[in-house]
Amino acid sequence: MISLDAQMERRCRDSFGRQKAMATIGASLHAMRVGEVELMMPFCSRLTQQHGFVHAGIITMLCDTACGFAALSLMPADAAVLTTEFKVNLLAPAKGERFIAIGRVVRPGKKLTVCLGEAFAEEGGSRKQIALMTASMMVVDTSTGHAIRATLRASSSAGRRASVESDLGASGWGQFLLSSGALGHAG
Repeated sequence: MISLDAQMERRCRDSFGRQKAMATIGASLHAMRVGEVELMMPFCSRLTQQHGFVHAGIITMLCDTACGFAALSLMPADAAVLTTEFKVNLLAPAKGERFIAIGRVVRPGKKLTVCLGEAFAEEGGSRKQIALMTASMMVVDTSTGHAIRATLRASSSAGRRASVESDLGASGWGQFLLSSGALGHAG
């Protein structure tokens, strides 16, 4: 894989640093290359489910974020990405000392980028795959953020919202609302 240039690596690291969810679970950027990102998260008992395994939602969040940053690594300076959909297969319980999520771009696009995410549990020097994800990332033009908010307010009919929701997917719609300021939060 090709190394990121210094400016793109700084952009990705700065963006990752603003991910409060990643800070909450103790995740860090482990490695970055063009179209590929590797995240690492140590085991934390606060993130487990009732059987003592790290919760599937945490592993899914880690994979989704790795895919998002893999896609971001290919974006121009005035673009960002939002997840529009993903499918995850949980292959084994998340049991280990640390967890690695690797996101890779499979097909970059002008409007949609398709990624593959893999999660691994590491323990005692061995690595076991625990999840596999396919994810679609929508390209967002950050220079038009204000225009997106104006369009959202201007198209308040239920039919238009349903159309936007189907274009973005359920998780993408929520992220869009948060990032656009439609819910009163800054993007």
